[in-house]
Amino acid sequence: MFDFRLKVFDTVAKRLNFTKAANELNITQPAVTKHIKEIELNLNIKLFERNGTKIKLTKAGEILLKYTEEIFSVYQKMEFEIGQLQEKQKGILR
Repeated sequence: MFDFRLKVFDTVAKRLNFTKAANELNITQPAVTKHIKEIELNLNIKLFERNGTKIKLTKAGEILLKYTEEIFSVYQKMEFEIGQLQEKQKGILR
């Protein structure tokens, strides 16, 4: 993955839970928080609204989630095409 922070954001945004995202990514919850804060600092906008233990995406978070899904789709296509050049095709043959 080219940008792990986007993967962290994507996981948190889909789970709406920092701890669950940390467990899924096999990193600590403070590391998840740090990655999200770095993205927010870089974009200069909050991505999540925090209300006690609950979080939800802000409008900026929704926009970023849409684009991370597109970026991951492009990554997948790129890896497939490069894999074809290397004659490393993966999948299930039926």
